[in-house]
Order: sequence, then C-alpha cells, then structure tokens
Amino acid sequence: MKRIWNTFCEDISKNKGVKEMTFEKEIVKGFLQALGWSRYDGNLEEQYGLYSRKWIPDFVFYLNYDKNAKEIILELKKPDHKQRKVDIEQIEAYMKLTDCRFGLYFGEKLEVFYLVEKDGKRSATSVTTIDWTIDNEAGANLIELLFFKNYDRKKLEQFCLDNVYLNTFLRHCKHQGGQQQLYDCIMERFILPESMAGSLRSRLKFTIVDNPEAEEKPATPVVTLPMTPHVSNGQSKTWLICYDNEGFDVEKCFKKLGQVYWKHKKSLVNVQKGDIAYLYANAPKSAVRFRVEIVESQLPYSPIMDEEDEFLKSGTSNRDDAKYKYFLVRPLAETNSPALKHAVLISKGLMGKRPSATILSKEEHKLLREYIEQHFDELE
Repeated sequence: MKRIWNTFCEDISKNKGVKEMTFEKEIVKGFLQALGWSRYDGNLEEQYGLYSRKWIPDFVFYLNYDKNAKEIILELKKPDHKQRKVDIEQIEAYMKLTDCRFGLYFGEKLEVFYLVEKDGKRSATSVTTIDWTIDNEAGANLIELLFFKNYDRKKLEQFCLDNVYLNTFLRHCKHQGGQQQLYDCIMERFILPESMAGSLRSRLKFTIVDNPEAEEKPATPVVTLPMTPHVSNGQSKTWLICYDNEGFDVEKCFKKLGQVYWKHKKSLVNVQKGDIAYLYANAPKSAVRFRVEIVESQLPYSPIMDEEDEFLKSGTSNRDDAKYKYFLVRPLAETNSPALKHAVLISKGLMGKRPSATILSKEEHKLLREYIEQHFDELE
C-alpha cells in the first residue's frame, strides 16, 4: 500500500502545474485503477450527473456493481489548487444528493469527509487531512482502507468516527515539546482503542506538528481538558454505587472489556477521577460485588462506548444517551461474600432496599465504609 501511495505522490510532485482535466485523465484514473476501482469493472463512474449539469461529481465509487450503492464521492482539483469554502460546500452538496456517507477531496491535499446527522440536519465534517508526502504513514493507512479488494464500509466508517472523536480530543490539547512526548502523555492519561492509537500516531507525526527544534529541547507537554462544572478540591471520595444487573450485565462487561463507562446521572454528577467506589448489585443479588477505581470523569459521549452494547439486556445504548457525560470505572477487586449481603449491611448503616448513590467518605457513613473497606482489604 505504501508503494501505491508513494507512486501517486511522486506523480503529483512532477505535475503540480497541470490542468485539472489532465490531472484527472493521466494521473488520478491510474491511481484509482491501482486501488482496484475501475469503470470497466462497474465500480467507478466518471462525471456522474445529478439531476442537471450543475451537479456533477468527478468520480463516484460503487460497491458490488450496484449503482444504487454509492460508497464514496471524489471531488477533484488541481494539485496546486488552494482550497476555498465553496469547494467544501460543493463536496457536501454531492454527498447529500447521493446520500453518500464518505467523501474524498483531491487537491493540494487529500481530505476525507464524513456525512453526519445532528438535530435532524446533515453536514459533511472533515475527518482528516493528509499531505501528499512520500512515506506518509497516514496516507498508506488510508490506502489500505480504500483498496477495493479489502474495502469494508464498516471499517471505513469506524475510521471516520475514530477521527471525529480524535479531532474533538485534540482540540482540548496544547502541545509544548515533541510529538513523541505528547503521544506518551496522551496514552498515559487517556483510554483509547488501538485503532485510535494508530490514528493518533499518524496525526501527531504528519498533521499536528513537525518541529525538529522542539524535539531537541525536551519540555513537559501540557494537556488541557475541557472545563467541567465540578472542580476537584484535591480530596478523593469513596462511593457506594448501585447497579441493576438485569438491564446491563456489568459483570460480563468487566470480564471481557475490563472497564465500564458509567453515566454521570444526577446522583453521580460529582464523581471524579481518583475516587474509589464500591458497586452494590440490586436484587436478586442484593450485595456489594466490586471495588472499582474512577480512572476518568466528565467524558463526552464517544462511539467507542458503543462496544458495551453487547452487554445490554434491556433499555437503550450509550448512543441514545449522548446528553450525558460519563465516568470510566475499572475493577480492583470482586467478591461474592455473604458478609456483604444486604441483611448484614443494614446493621452497619445501609439505608433502604435499593440504596441510592452514597458518598461513604462522609462522617455519617463511617461505620459502613470501614466495614466494607476492611472486607476488601482482607481479600487483597
């Protein structure tokens, strides 16, 4: 894939002054043919007319020879063309008219667009921008996704969703120092899926910054997170949090993924990074089951949270609750001990048949907290 990318980059560098039509006929068509998309095979159409001559995308990609299954719109400009606002509006209009989720812009750079819907309105958002440079890892990775024999719509969509999230993430980051330092800092502090970790490496290397002088002068990277309505006072809290395993299988999620994204609902709005929580399973178990740590808090919804949907027994996925912020919990210890059953905990100060979220570190819950903590300390 790197060879295909490098060959195309070399052709562009040699033909920056050519006319758009020459660029299309002599260079781009050969590139698309190398990727396996060809009008002779019925999976590519040139100068596709939409309703009138006014709406004519340069290329439309199809899947399985089905002209109704429009996969990708490609809008073409000269290699030395400077992108304008009208260029973006143009490719967005083509994507909407064809109901095509993916768009490619070829000009002085390669840009990927993804059609998103919010509040009933559709818009094309820029996913990533890649320079036409030799051995560009980000470019080679994209070629892998676009190669016809390997093409998988779900993988391309996941790439777009990962990068949309990554764009939001990077907007909250300030960089002082080298790319590797920022990458190490981010990977240390945040939970990212492997697909996003790869995108992050490419984006930091080729898009975000390229400053050799900064690499020679080590500096401490500064990562600024979004402001949250609850500022930590420097003291971590201990919580008792109840869950209903009938609606969502917390235990299986912990076993497979090693973590759970929890909603900052009203009673849990003050949960913050660094807190410890004990998870109480409601009936029929009616007992404390886990000790967990809060590794992140006040997280916006991200598509990576949807991987937990397989553990839903009823209710809705995280995608339907995007209005919430989330905190991320990881298990530290697990128990099935009868010593932490509801009947025993009542004698230690537990309130109600279905206890509400409780800050155990408050003085009035001291007896209950110490009893639960002692039990888990003995386990560890």
